[in-house]
Amino acid sequence: GVKSLIESNFKSIIYLNLTRNSVEDKGIYYLSQCNFKNLKDLRLSYNGITDAGIENLINCDFNELEYLEIEGNDITDYGFELLTKCNFKNLIGLD
Repeated sequence: GVKSLIESNFKSIIYLNLTRNSVEDKGIYYLSQCNFKNLKDLRLSYNGITDAGIENLINCDFNELEYLEIEGNDITDYGFELLTKCNFKNLIGLD
C-alpha cells in the first residue's frame, strides 16, 4: 500500500497516479510522510478521502506540486477551505 512508498527510493518521482486504489485518509497520512520533493502531478480520485485526509495532505512537503486531482472523494466545503491554506505554491490545476 501507500505505506511502502515512505521507504521507497522514488525520491525523484514527478507523477503519481493512485486513482481508485482505496487510499483513504490513512493512506494520505502515509503519503504525507513521503519525501517527494519533485512531485508535480498527484492523482487521488475515487479513494474515499475525507476532510481528515485533506488535513494531512495540506501538510505534505510537495513544494513543486502543480496538479492535484481529487474528484470523486468525500470532501466537504471544509476540506476545500483547507486546500486554500495549503503550501502548494506552484499549484495551477485542481480537479
